[in-house]
Amino acid sequence: MSENAITLKVGGRILSGWKEVSIDRSIEAAASSFRVRASEKFSGEDQPLRISPGDACEISVGSDRLITGYVDDVGVSYNGTDHNIDVSGRSKTGD
Repeated sequence: MSENAITLKVGGRILSGWKEVSIDRSIEAAASSFRVRASEKFSGEDQPLRISPGDACEISVGSDRLITGYVDDVGVSYNGTDHNIDVSGRSKTGD
């Protein structure tokens, strides 16, 4: 894994290998937010992803933690050639 890899830690599992990542942090907003998209099975993972809204999570870039918060939404999308999972959430300051 790259030293600048973006990881999502949920339930003790550290997940990476994203198709898309969006991390929003602004001095004008109290809470930071994130959205990640990956295939149903993450690179190097044998088991399907099990994430639920309300799960505690952490987003990091390399060893730098950017967000400590909660999963807000988990969605699934698919077509004839692709199967994705989208996870979005916010920092604890959103409480």
